Amino acid sequence: MKLKFIAIMLFAFVYSLTGVQAQQGNKKGQIGDRIQAQMVAYLTSELSLTPQEAEKFWPLYNEYKNKERLVKRGQIPSKAIDLMNEGEASAFLNNTLEAEEKELELKKYYTKEFRKVLPATKVAKLQQAERGFKKELIKKISKQNRNERGD
Repeated sequence: MKLKFIAIMLFAFVYSLTGVQAQQGNKKGQIGDRIQAQMVAYLTSELSLTPQEAEKFWPLYNEYKNKERLVKRGQIPSKAIDLMNEGEASAFLNNTLEAEEKELELKKYYTKEFRKVLPATKVAKLQQAERGFKKELIKKISKQNRNERGD
């Protein structure tokens, strides 16, 4: 019961933030915030976070995801791979490998940090829960796209 209440409160909090962006006409931000709110509720539920755990975990998790996002941005090629010459492709491959190494180091560091605020069992469940959320999100988007096309 407490867990559902926490999830609902977190969802309501993040959802209220989307209202501010809606007034600014930022539709892309609204969608991102709604997905973020759903993810918070999903992970909170899947990990069975207590209020005390959630209070410590979420700021740390958000920090991790922000840093991860910055590293992943470096993996986006500046132009289409088909249009790259040999030197550009080689540089792209090297940059991608470096970014993946940084991503792994980030993951190792934050896994240690998560273990300071959560039991190892919940930290281990985190990756599984993230994959589960992505799977659900893809299903939902696919269904929505089929409905919009009239399939």
